[in-house]
Amino acid sequence: MELEDIVSKYPPKQIMLIPIVIIVLALISLGVTYLNTGSPVKLGVEFTGGTLVTVPATESEDAVAAEYAKYPLGKTTLCAVQMRVTGRLILL
Repeated sequence: MELEDIVSKYPPKQIMLIPIVIIVLALISLGVTYLNTGSPVKLGVEFTGGTLVTVPATESEDAVAAEYAKYPLGKTTLCAVQMRVTGRLILL
């Protein structure tokens, strides 16, 4: 089936319906994300500000948190992102 056959078989309004529905669904998705996060896409630390520090560690999350609790780091979040291959903990 060639493109000319499809175009001549259906009227232009029906052909344009699929792209319009896709655009409307994309805009709805962006709107919902904007209402939930305040931005059309989820922003990472690069855009929201802050510092991302990766600390190589073989200790548990609690041991690393206790070690860095001694320092005045301000507001920190210790993510429990521990990669099994590298054994790294990520501090946000």
